[in-house]
Amino acid sequence: MTVKKIVSHKSLENKIVQEIIDKLNDYFKRSYTEGEKVHNYKTNEELTSLFGFPIQNTSKDFDWLKAVTDTFLQHTINTAHPFFSNQLFANVNDIALLGDMLASATNTSMAVYESAPIAYNMERSVVRLILGRLGYADDPDHGDGIMTPGGSYSNMQAILAARNYLFPETKQSGNLPGLVAFASDLAHYSLGKSANIIGIGEGCVRYVKTDADGTMNADDLKTKIETEKHNGNLPFFLLLTAGTTEFGSFDNIKLLTEIAKQHNIWVHVDGAWGGAVAFSRSKRARLQGIERTDSFSWDAHKVLGIPLYASFFMINKPLGTMEQLFGIGKGDYLFHGDSMDLGKKSLQCARRNDVLKVWLLFKFFGVEVVENTFENLFAKSREFAEIVKSDDRFELVMEPDYLNVCFRVKNPTQLSNVDFLKTIRNNLKEEGFYFVNYTARNEEDCFFRLITNLLITRENFVGFLERIASEVKK
Repeated sequence: MTVKKIVSHKSLENKIVQEIIDKLNDYFKRSYTEGEKVHNYKTNEELTSLFGFPIQNTSKDFDWLKAVTDTFLQHTINTAHPFFSNQLFANVNDIALLGDMLASATNTSMAVYESAPIAYNMERSVVRLILGRLGYADDPDHGDGIMTPGGSYSNMQAILAARNYLFPETKQSGNLPGLVAFASDLAHYSLGKSANIIGIGEGCVRYVKTDADGTMNADDLKTKIETEKHNGNLPFFLLLTAGTTEFGSFDNIKLLTEIAKQHNIWVHVDGAWGGAVAFSRSKRARLQGIERTDSFSWDAHKVLGIPLYASFFMINKPLGTMEQLFGIGKGDYLFHGDSMDLGKKSLQCARRNDVLKVWLLFKFFGVEVVENTFENLFAKSREFAEIVKSDDRFELVMEPDYLNVCFRVKNPTQLSNVDFLKTIRNNLKEEGFYFVNYTARNEEDCFFRLITNLLITRENFVGFLERIASEVKK
């Protein structure tokens, strides 16, 4: 009996890799072909039958590998399709994809400089670029940052940074009683998770009211801070949102930071979605006051077509602060005193070379092209909003300030608004040509949320509205 081992099949690997790459090329070509679906909808039972998910003792051959690749590409959600608008990311940029493939193939770790000297310099270059856009790096010895595995992780690192910076003893002894954090009621849900993880508890997050435009109400923030102080608690962290997931709204950073600083509160700007306006000429003012905040996060994989993930966490503090906040005095098997080691400013040890795809994209296209790309996207959002407003079958929820085009479908049925919208959305999803998400605050307040992406056109959007209208007629 021949015993198989997990080794590279050196005589076959080049051929099989090339065949898989050819299949990927065909997959991307189909993404941009008129009439192609976002996905071929299958129930979970049907998917289980197709793939046979349980792992068996017996092994497979290369013919099986090619077949399962075909099946996967046929039935996976095609996020490169113009009408994948279910999440806040879409499309895949060829240059960034190349960077992602190179990172996987070379498979290094960013923990220490000696194992990734090229990636180290790439990451420091991109970090300094972003810091400069924020006004965090006027001094070469000021401002720092690192890549993280997602925006939720960045928010966790921010609230931990706030606690350890304002109350250094907590790094060794644990939380003080009464720590309280604040965010708007439209802030990302990850803050509650982060509060749970660092040990202050989800119940210690106070959610501030938002105004009609989706931005944090300054008066309610003042009231809540004063109430917590009166009750003997310790307000220490404020999360502001630059680009809410629902509306793309931007909290008034300058005003709200001024309020927080009167109480020595760490201010973090969650720019996971909207932080891209740092590279916009027309929307840069949405970050007015950012230079006075303490930390910032941005997901570069949103909007630009960079493969997941490409997230950054930045702090507006002197170099060396991140090591003090997050490093510990262990790891002698790995850290040997090299000041360029990035591992001590990260909450991770092994860390993938995710910067390569970001650095390649910015370096290949140049910052000016990135800026122009954002301006084109903003123009698309405004155009789509005007199309909605000109059609009396639909209602624009609010004027888009970013890339979220939120609109309602006028309901002529006896169904509740949410059941009416969900019926339309589910029919479209199962049909496979459109994969667009929605927000439902209650049975009546619900709306579609289309995210403008790099590939969607005016004709695509008009066709989408007409398809919705045909569902209403049913």
